[in-house]
Amino acid sequence: MRIISWNVQGVKKAQVQQEVQFLKRTHKPQILFLQETLVNERNILAILPKLGFEHFDYVAPINHSGGLAVLWDDGPIHVSILSEEPRAIHLRVYDSLKQRPSIVSGIYAPAQIQEKDSFWNHLVQMNNVIDLPWCIIGDCNELTNHSEKRGGQRLPLSKFDRLNTFLDNINAISVPFTGSPFTWKKKNTFTSYL
Repeated sequence: MRIISWNVQGVKKAQVQQEVQFLKRTHKPQILFLQETLVNERNILAILPKLGFEHFDYVAPINHSGGLAVLWDDGPIHVSILSEEPRAIHLRVYDSLKQRPSIVSGIYAPAQIQEKDSFWNHLVQMNNVIDLPWCIIGDCNELTNHSEKRGGQRLPLSKFDRLNTFLDNINAISVPFTGSPFTWKKKNTFTSYL
């Protein structure tokens, strides 16, 4: 299954919309998650159908901050929305080629310290009821080690505790990726995990 997750920092920009269509043509994702869409319901409903996917769903931003969208096409995968939350969209994805279901969650984790613990604890609680393979993808606003940060001051080791503890608690791993972890194009950033 090919999934791309991109923190677009505003989906209303024409260059973002063009880039999504470029990603679809070149990387052919089966599922595309967009974080930090920053647009209201009226605008997102006008934009998402133009991005070239058969289906989509979204979570509106909170007070002009955040927002998530997921787009997908029919084909070898069948997608059902399990639930939507202010910072996550949870999907049940059935891969007809492998004849296996899985859960895929696109997240935009909080950057505000006072909201972090409740968000990650909620995902730990979800893990207690999920009995399928589970992929969590998106913007965690957390790091597992120094190599995931470029520039600025070196962070104390305690800054890596939250995500590493979460991964330990649910018996999960951070899947490695290939290519550059920091991809800049047209002043927008995206990291693709294929």
